[in-house]
Amino acid sequence: MNTWHSCINKKKRDTKNVENQKRRDYFRWLHRLLVFAGICLLIAWGKRGGNFAHFDGENGRENPEDTKIAISVVETDGESGENGEGSLQEETSPEESGERDALSRGLENLLKGSVEMARQILARKQDAGWEERTDHTLTGREETPDQEEEAPGPPVIYLLSDLHYMSALATDYGKAFETFEAKSDGKVIRYLPQVLDALLEETVREKPDALVLTGDITMNGERINHEDLARKLSKVKEAGVQVLVIPGNHDINNPDAGVYFGDKADKADGVDPAGFWEIYGGFGPDQAISRDEGSFSYIYELRDDIWLALLDTAQYEPRNLVEGMVRPGTMAWLEENLQGAKEQGIQVIVLGHHNLLSESRMFTTMCTLENGRDMVSLLERYQVPLYVSGHLHLQRTNQHKKGPGDTGYGIYEIVSDAVSIPPCQYGVLTWMENRDMDYRTRPVDVESWAADHGETDENLLNFSAYGAAYIRQLVEEQIKGEAKQVREKTAQEMAGIYADVYADYCAGVEIDERERMRSREYRQWENCWPQSDQAKDLRAMIGDCSRDYNAVTVPGMGW
Repeated sequence: MNTWHSCINKKKRDTKNVENQKRRDYFRWLHRLLVFAGICLLIAWGKRGGNFAHFDGENGRENPEDTKIAISVVETDGESGENGEGSLQEETSPEESGERDALSRGLENLLKGSVEMARQILARKQDAGWEERTDHTLTGREETPDQEEEAPGPPVIYLLSDLHYMSALATDYGKAFETFEAKSDGKVIRYLPQVLDALLEETVREKPDALVLTGDITMNGERINHEDLARKLSKVKEAGVQVLVIPGNHDINNPDAGVYFGDKADKADGVDPAGFWEIYGGFGPDQAISRDEGSFSYIYELRDDIWLALLDTAQYEPRNLVEGMVRPGTMAWLEENLQGAKEQGIQVIVLGHHNLLSESRMFTTMCTLENGRDMVSLLERYQVPLYVSGHLHLQRTNQHKKGPGDTGYGIYEIVSDAVSIPPCQYGVLTWMENRDMDYRTRPVDVESWAADHGETDENLLNFSAYGAAYIRQLVEEQIKGEAKQVREKTAQEMAGIYADVYADYCAGVEIDERERMRSREYRQWENCWPQSDQAKDLRAMIGDCSRDYNAVTVPGMGW
């Protein structure tokens, strides 16, 4: 038997044996009580001159095919004192006869009720794993080493960030929508309902231990989007997959909440903290083993020896901010739980929307937690192996280093790419038997979903190619619109390399720095627009992606 489950199986086996012994003791005393009550009733009945007919069945014994007990009182002939079964030895008065009849009926009801109760108990015990032996006694099925319950495999969770869901109920996909879409950072807003449906179907089919949404779950916190998303997530929960939600900076008290119909966008109702709780309380907080009173933070027990600490890092009171932080009260609550976990040998993984570490040369502000250093210190004090975040809209993996050449322990961070931006991928985190964790990204299989559901939209049926072309075309148009001082042909070349690098940057794939910087298109940037913000961003993106960020093994820190 593998080492991952040996302790769990022994604990379950010992617990079940104790429970079985308690059940046997209970029924032994119940049997004694019923025998004693029966003897007392028989003595009382005998003194009254009563008589019992045998049970139904052959040879006067209980018929197993008919659990009804036939009990009759010998009726007397008022004149002769005789009957077919014999005669009474003395006459009885009408009052005595009535008392006997009443006692007979009471005893009959009592015994019938006892048999019915025994039948119900037997059914419950058989459902609970008990069996009936040939001597009509009940016994628990004792587990032996060869009959151990099959333990679940190592846990798996799906990590989904920055969905920025826009429901089809929030737009008519007209001019107002197209204007909004053209200014986005690459989100496939038009097809987000289909992307989400495909992802949720994959989740229900694969049955991970949990689906975790680490913030920015709606476009701009619109109530209509929150409610539609919650309806979809409820179906996953009903299918037996735990859904865990925390907010991001876009989700609560967002002043940009809007709907897009006709030619002009309109303001839409958002949600405040109470409204967010009302919609999503059933997706994690209600199943939590601990909750922070001052935020939407909570701890979910993934397994007996693994906890997920989900932190609300968004700032939305008194107003919504892009920046994130962990509230002082939340940090104190988290430390208390980390201490408890350490004492019990429980591994804790922490998840939040905002980043723990500095992850990008391009995005240097408004991404890392304002009190990130304090959080790193706290988490490393308890040797937490992993922090998971989103917010950047980039795929990243990183490890905290105290200085150059540091090879010792440092907390890892996984930044999940925005599932709303091609390649529309999510993360799969799998625990291994030695408690290390394997992380891989996986693109949502929209194409198979579209084919299975009879979709005729070619963009959905060829979604991988569509998504790759869409993000590049969108970014190209944005760069050309900003580089109007550059000749059109040159601007096209500059926009092309920028779009290619941006797509790879978001997806977290390796970029060949030497090849890119030697290209004709890159030299156009250096010659024509070197001091622009876009040129600085291009250099930062190329320098950031010296390796692929779509897979990493995180040491479990010997928990």
